Amino acid sequence: MSEPLQALLFALFGGFLGTILTLIAMRWSTLRSIDSAREILRTELLYEEKKKALKELHKLVDQRYPTYPAFKEAILAFLGTLQADFLPVELKGAIESRINDLDRFLVDNRLAAPEPSDEEIDRWINGYQEYLDQLAPDERAEIEFEGRLREIKSTIMHLITEHIRP
Repeated sequence: MSEPLQALLFALFGGFLGTILTLIAMRWSTLRSIDSAREILRTELLYEEKKKALKELHKLVDQRYPTYPAFKEAILAFLGTLQADFLPVELKGAIESRINDLDRFLVDNRLAAPEPSDEEIDRWINGYQEYLDQLAPDERAEIEFEGRLREIKSTIMHLITEHIRP
């Protein structure tokens, strides 16, 4: 092959190879930028949802309640919602711990009834089982259906919260 032909082929293939490498590099860079932008957007959305949850929790804590049980019920109900899953786990744990500490204080100072004993719980379970045994099969099936529906809803909510967490 002649030298000018070799130079021409070298220039063509070199240019072609350079173009392909440039395109590959641009594609890689673009994909990295898109992934980075997605992560930034996800972080911003989680931050906004966390901010909303904190505002709602603040509103609930700041609100006046007629009794401590009403306060406790409102706070614990909120902590069980989907919105509360955006709160930091440490914060949720600290709130639940403080409420448990206050409950213990109330029981220790006889300001509230103590937790039921295992025997009392067993008695309640047996009483409920006797109640179920008295029901007609269709009434019992309806109660069992409602229990299974609650269980499915709880499972679905758990799965949803697992997909929310970063």
